[in-house]
Amino acid sequence: MKKNNKSTRSPSEIAPGKRILFSLLLLLIALGTLLLVEGVLRLANYGGNLNLFISAPEEVSDYYRCNPNIGKRYFYQQFTIPTPPKDLFLKKKPENGYRIFVLGGSTTAGFPYGNNLMFSRILWRKLQDSSPDKRIEVVNTAMAAVNSYTMLDFIDEILEYEPDLILIYMGHNEFYGALGVASLESIGRRRSIIKLYLKMQHLRLFRLLRALISRVKTLLNRDHADNPEDLTATLMERIVSEQVIPLESELYKQGKKQFQANLEEILGIAYRADVPVVLSELVSNVGEQPPFHSIQSDTSPPANQVYKQAQKLEAREDFDKARQMYFRAKDLDALRFRATENFNNIIRESASKYKATVVPMKQIFEKHSPHGIIGNQLMLEHLHPNVDGNFLMADGFYQTLRAERYISLEWDSSNIQSADVYKKNWGMTTLDTVYGNLNIRWLKGGWPFQPKEFHNKSLETYKPKNKVDSIALKVLINKAIGVEVGHLDLANYYRDHKEYRKAYQEYRALIYTIPHEVMFYEGAAEMLFKLDKEEKAISILEESLRIRKNDFALKNLARLYLQKGNVNKTLSYCSKAEPSLTKDPEFLNTLAHAYIASGVFDRFNKVLEHMHSQKINSLQVFPYYPSAKTRELAEKYNSASVPFLKKQDYHTALILLTQSLNTDETAHANKWIGQIFLIRKNFSKALPYLQKAQKLGLKNADLYYNLAVANYYLDKKKEAVLYLKKLKQIKPDHPDPSGLLKKLNLE
Repeated sequence: MKKNNKSTRSPSEIAPGKRILFSLLLLLIALGTLLLVEGVLRLANYGGNLNLFISAPEEVSDYYRCNPNIGKRYFYQQFTIPTPPKDLFLKKKPENGYRIFVLGGSTTAGFPYGNNLMFSRILWRKLQDSSPDKRIEVVNTAMAAVNSYTMLDFIDEILEYEPDLILIYMGHNEFYGALGVASLESIGRRRSIIKLYLKMQHLRLFRLLRALISRVKTLLNRDHADNPEDLTATLMERIVSEQVIPLESELYKQGKKQFQANLEEILGIAYRADVPVVLSELVSNVGEQPPFHSIQSDTSPPANQVYKQAQKLEAREDFDKARQMYFRAKDLDALRFRATENFNNIIRESASKYKATVVPMKQIFEKHSPHGIIGNQLMLEHLHPNVDGNFLMADGFYQTLRAERYISLEWDSSNIQSADVYKKNWGMTTLDTVYGNLNIRWLKGGWPFQPKEFHNKSLETYKPKNKVDSIALKVLINKAIGVEVGHLDLANYYRDHKEYRKAYQEYRALIYTIPHEVMFYEGAAEMLFKLDKEEKAISILEESLRIRKNDFALKNLARLYLQKGNVNKTLSYCSKAEPSLTKDPEFLNTLAHAYIASGVFDRFNKVLEHMHSQKINSLQVFPYYPSAKTRELAEKYNSASVPFLKKQDYHTALILLTQSLNTDETAHANKWIGQIFLIRKNFSKALPYLQKAQKLGLKNADLYYNLAVANYYLDKKKEAVLYLKKLKQIKPDHPDPSGLLKKLNLE
């Protein structure tokens, strides 16, 4: 019997081909499930839109804005998330547009002030004034507690929006900022993993898993310092994971390497896209901010010891050596809230490698500091500039752009004003400085300015002394609102108390804080009207129209230019009016007068007919400025009155003739106003006008007869007789409808 050599297969065993097919099927099912979950999460808008730029609200829907939720990409363990400034830019870039994006951390975002004192906002105003033929847009994307990973994550999205230039001020947050080597908001120190993590955040499923992990970590650590109701924990305190980072330690080297790699990748991406980049050197308070943490090492003395040596050198007026020692003390500070000079070297070297421009900010700040030592004259604490410092930063960028001929090859010097002029006339009020100082008070009330165990009571112990102090405190405590709400509250308060100048200043600060909100321009203009400074309101209203067409500006600019006698500009603004203005009495009154002033009487009549159809009472006298009042204009009103006199519409005729007299004295207007009052039997009002007409040289029979009638009924019979005798001399057969000759026995 032959033995069967064929291998036998168990009935439960699957063939290799089927096994592969089955594995692929399982994989497809798994992928399909993941895609399905991702699709459901997207439909439900889980996690919200985290694109860098989103469409602006409906009122300004022609614009994009920085996404206020963009910080959620980088902060998933914090209850309070940093937000970028409220900058807008047009969805459709104009032909004359020049678009600048600004990247950075809290200094760039303007901390501790509102958006009106960011160096980028100051820079924008100066650039726009210098290039009035261009539409300059400066879009600030900065946030507190972010570092070069955030800038790297932004760069590709920024390039999608047609930038002409990118400005970068970053480096201080490199260790403790989100995803930094010593940050609480960290997923490790491998750059490749972090970059993958940033890409994965665009998946809603990934965000869901991250949120679940964060929730578990929170439950395991109920003593977490970040409590949404806890005002004592500053972001500066919450973001730090590893505090001590000695100079040239392994962790320090990793942070430095991370900064250089990210910066060079950003510059490389921009270079290949042919978008120029301007970097700035980093500045900080070296002279009056002692080191936060000093350690002894084999190679370096403690930072505080070096700092004391610098103070002694400064006291001996050896300022050059003192400056060097202050910088050395800052670099040896083991708490890495201030970038070392190694970072400035990296900025300069990387810029050279990728043909980027560097703003010599360190030199600029030293030049404006006593003895070249940067301290409290320009800084609020360890690294945030004060108001003067922000203006100086703006000027540093401005002068660099001008020197390198960005924007234009030739800068018209006649349009350029000094930094001091901008600072003096800037849109800011006491609220801004009080709010900023309170912010710093809060910051310095916690770690690292105070011991870690110290309970921050800086706001609890603050006692407001006036309305401004109270509003500043309210705004700071309520994280859901910004300082702009405080400005608006104060504007309303001052307006209600008839302090119109102060109200105007608050509205002006709001314009500089949120330049694209038309209501603030309206508020400022209204306060100027109250102050009888209408001329000053013109530039504010015109600026609001550059943002978007609005009835308030069109109506008031038409009126203001007509008051100045500029009929062409008035009609130009009227032609842009929305249909809603065709029911506005003030606008229609301006339009009617503009047509008279231009001599187009048929259109004036049509406007008047429209006013009657809208049941608008009547034409009103128009308040021309003295410079606009001419004989020619007066005669146009006289001409416009004639048809109404003929059809006995004395109401309209009287308004036109009164307008004529307000413009210039004419015999025609005086004669007819006097006659209208005679018809109305108001003899006391009629007589002065008739006398004025005679004084202006009018000598006709109708005037003499009307003068006789007015005098007779005012019981001035002697004068009435004299005028009747004059009448007989020039027109013996003149009608006598009042029967004066008989009454005065002159027949």
